[in-house]
Amino acid sequence: MTRCSFQGQALTKRELEALSLLAKGLKTSEAAKLMGISIHTLRDHLANINRKLYVSNRAEATAWFVRREYEAQLTEAKRQVTELQARLTKLSRAASDFVDITPHTITNGGRWFSSKVELVRCLSLTPT
Repeated sequence: MTRCSFQGQALTKRELEALSLLAKGLKTSEAAKLMGISIHTLRDHLANINRKLYVSNRAEATAWFVRREYEAQLTEAKRQVTELQARLTKLSRAASDFVDITPHTITNGGRWFSSKVELVRCLSLTPT
């Protein structure tokens, strides 16, 4: 079961689902219908969420959820940037080694490259 821990308490997958729907602006009745549960069951989930997160209302719980999602996206973006930087460093080193080995044999349509930067641009060494 997917759980998200906060201050020693864990939200269940269904509690996170309910919180996600409410954070998107759905009414309690709309969220309950989408989840296939009664409004009373959804309210029970909300009471459990508030207790586990030590918050007193839906707005505070929603703010917690949005902050959690933002932090997760930020962490993933940082990971991707680090990965791209590593790949770019490898590509730059490869281009540098290539130019150092054969400095005057690389041309672009009959025109000599004047720098390693120009070679990298021409080869379109961009991370995928």
